[in-house]
Amino acid sequence: MPSQKNNSIKLRANAKINLSLKILGKRPDGFHDIDSVMESVSLHDEIEVKPAASGIKIKCTPNITVNIAEKAAKTLLDEIKLHKGVEITIKKHIPLASGLAGGSADAAAVLVGMNHALDLNLHIAKLSMIGAKVGADVPFCLQGGSCRVTGIGEKIEKINPQGGGAFLLVLPKLEVPTKAVYEAFDKVGAGESNGNDLEAAAINVAPEIKQIKDSLIKATGANWKMSGSGPAMFLKLADLSQAEMYIEKIKELNLDHQIVKRMDAGVEVIS
Repeated sequence: MPSQKNNSIKLRANAKINLSLKILGKRPDGFHDIDSVMESVSLHDEIEVKPAASGIKIKCTPNITVNIAEKAAKTLLDEIKLHKGVEITIKKHIPLASGLAGGSADAAAVLVGMNHALDLNLHIAKLSMIGAKVGADVPFCLQGGSCRVTGIGEKIEKINPQGGGAFLLVLPKLEVPTKAVYEAFDKVGAGESNGNDLEAAAINVAPEIKQIKDSLIKATGANWKMSGSGPAMFLKLADLSQAEMYIEKIKELNLDHQIVKRMDAGVEVIS
């Protein structure tokens, strides 16, 4: 992409879902080793990054604290010892603490946006190294697409997409902090994971997750899975038309939902 020095950069920060998630153990540093298949999907936040003389200024709509985006900006500036500033505007669409990596996606978009807006010309490998210091899902959100993710999230291997290219997301109105879920996992373990080792731990933190999932299965007869640390749930679709048979049932349960498609990138520069 041509240099965008001194211009604002607008980006899409795409959410992710975990098609599978295994927790392999807790490391001495307190992090957990994982083995997960992740997909970028079209639900996204909107980010704008603009150079500034100094400081890090962030405006978010709705007005919420976005510490991970600020941490990403600070970590990048510190890493390359750059004495410049940046203005960041975030418009949130990905629900908070939902298991869809909304915060990590924003952090990844901030890194990409700063790389373009400040004309840094950093390679994706360097951005991923910086991203790993910010959050475990940030390296994947920088790469995006369909990947097998191992280590604590820093080892990314591109894979062929699995199955159809569309998903039906259900977005319970719950915030389930990732840290609390991992702490619960250390106590309760994986249990019957249904492909996601964090599900039992998430239910331990927020029992409503089981009630919602059970009602979804009863209403639709489909095998819903939880993404990440929850509570968002997804159903892989053979095609978009397949969703129509489920949506009326989901509406009756008064649950927020979206049809999303698989994306080839975690962050998209749009202007």
